[in-house]
Amino acid sequence: MSAEEQLAWFSDSGNQLSDALAANTRELMGLKAMIQRLGEGQKEVIRTLNLAAETGLPTPDLVSTSVFTRRDNFDLVTRSLAPSLVLLFHRLICFDLPERGVGRLRSSEVWLGNADGVRADHAQPPPASEVPSLLEAICENWRDNFKRLEGSSAKIRRLAIAKFHAAFLVTHPFLDGNGRVARAILMQQCLDLFGRADMSLMEKGARYYAALSQADKGDASALASLLEPVVAT
Repeated sequence: MSAEEQLAWFSDSGNQLSDALAANTRELMGLKAMIQRLGEGQKEVIRTLNLAAETGLPTPDLVSTSVFTRRDNFDLVTRSLAPSLVLLFHRLICFDLPERGVGRLRSSEVWLGNADGVRADHAQPPPASEVPSLLEAICENWRDNFKRLEGSSAKIRRLAIAKFHAAFLVTHPFLDGNGRVARAILMQQCLDLFGRADMSLMEKGARYYAALSQADKGDASALASLLEPVVAT
């Protein structure tokens, strides 16, 4: 092999080695990015579990994964929302709970704990003696504003639904099943005011719990924004 041929061979080998190193570098960078994404996903899962532990992890139900569309001209259900209707929701949705608690407001005190099992800093449920009057108050407020909401912007309607949802959950009317009933009422409110409720698109992770915590402090805007995909047509 001549000197020129040897030089050409080494030059070609060097190019191949450089290309191989570049390809390996790209693969390593891609692997690094994948590991970072997995790490972020793991952090989100941990954050969700911690927030869920503080506010109460929701029990899975069909309402949370279904799409509903209103196709009838009957009177709107939540136009007449009242405690008696809330109790009916509880009976229909929470039939798997002990009979003594189904369709009955709680008569004992409860408190919500954090991930460490101690009393959480966020809003706590009121005394059981106040539950009937508080539930009547939030239902009455919804009824009184319903006609106005029908003619309001989508943003105002979503905010009203979010405020009711947060108020209902912090009232904690039942010993168990509050989350399921709250989601069922939210679904019906979306149907009544938007004609559609895709509950499968309702955020159920860390963003939901963070928005709920924010709503407990008086700002339900983040919770209302989570309803946008739910009612989108």
